[in-house]
Amino acid sequence: MAARYPTYHMAGINDVFTSDDDYSFIKAEGNISRQYNACSKRGLAKQIFHCFMKKAMEDIVEENLVFQLPLYRASILIEEIPSHILKKRKSEGKLLHFSDVFAHGKGYDMIYRHVSKGKYRKRRVIMHSSLFSRFVSLVNTGKRYFGIAKAW
Repeated sequence: MAARYPTYHMAGINDVFTSDDDYSFIKAEGNISRQYNACSKRGLAKQIFHCFMKKAMEDIVEENLVFQLPLYRASILIEEIPSHILKKRKSEGKLLHFSDVFAHGKGYDMIYRHVSKGKYRKRRVIMHSSLFSRFVSLVNTGKRYFGIAKAW
């Protein structure tokens, strides 16, 4: 199977689960739409993936876990925002949802870390609104996450 990359947009679920892939490995008896509320085996694969990623992100926020993808030398985790960037962003009027007193002057963000062409790269992961609200309330009540890591 050849690697596919989105050309002009961020990768979406249809880029991961394309219509020309073979989904015959999914064993489902009877009518899939009645059993799992999915229109096809591809739709069922999408639902499972969404559910899995939602649970993984909730565990990362609640339990301070690292979701590792060893095959790709990548991980998803919550990491501290460097203090000089945090101060700059707060002066711009951003990241004001983190309390200076209760968060111990720290800010955190969920990131996707990976190795590309021998260099460590970071990408911000966007959380859905209810998970983000839970994350901010945990930080503002004193929960601490990982510090800044330059390399693994």
